[in-house]
Amino acid sequence: MKHIFFSLLLIIISINNVVSQNSKIIYKKKFLQSKDTTYKVKNKISSILENAYKKVDEFEYILIFNNDESFFKIDESLEIDDNSTSYRIAKELGGGNGVSYMNNKEKKIIQQREIGSDVFLIDSKFNKFKWKLTDEKRIIGKYLCLKATTSVTMETIKGSITKKVVAWFSPKIPVPFGPDGYGGLPGLILELQVGNMIFHVQRAELNSKEQFQILSPKKGIKVSKKEYDNIEKNGFNKFKKN
Repeated sequence: MKHIFFSLLLIIISINNVVSQNSKIIYKKKFLQSKDTTYKVKNKISSILENAYKKVDEFEYILIFNNDESFFKIDESLEIDDNSTSYRIAKELGGGNGVSYMNNKEKKIIQQREIGSDVFLIDSKFNKFKWKLTDEKRIIGKYLCLKATTSVTMETIKGSITKKVVAWFSPKIPVPFGPDGYGGLPGLILELQVGNMIFHVQRAELNSKEQFQILSPKKGIKVSKKEYDNIEKNGFNKFKKN
């Protein structure tokens, strides 16, 4: 009960710091180990994957948000002229490629993803994550953060796997958003670990004077999360047969 009281207290203290206009968080992505065994399928592509892991830290990811909405995507302005297979795989490793839109008022998440030449819009509920709050705290940048955990099941080349999710969120930034469609906590997620992949904050621009547009993605075939998982699973099965 202590950690619940502590969390509520921080939210009350920070209520005057509500983000009233658009703000921006820049994340980078890293892995806790050099190889993700999820992708160890065929020896002949091992060198491509090795190169892909080396390229992962070349990317930055932008989360734009206000009190009600957020929009997350890779920063395309930093992309280099590299059409190699390793570069394209690096963008996909651990997620983060595509667009994630969250709407706190309407309690919905819309994610835009590509499989081959097809574009999909995935609808899901805002409260889909069953977070467990803990007593653990740490400082990220200048913000006191609290730890929350959950788990997600996803489709991979090896089939369905469940990964542990750890989020460090700050009640001092009282918006329920985070990277790659993760959210629903009483504070912004500044660091997110899914399996061995971590999104970590690089810099924050709260109540920025810069004007940002937060738009829900419109292009794509509308599917549920379950339908998309089946489509993705079929795509992995085709890959394994090749």
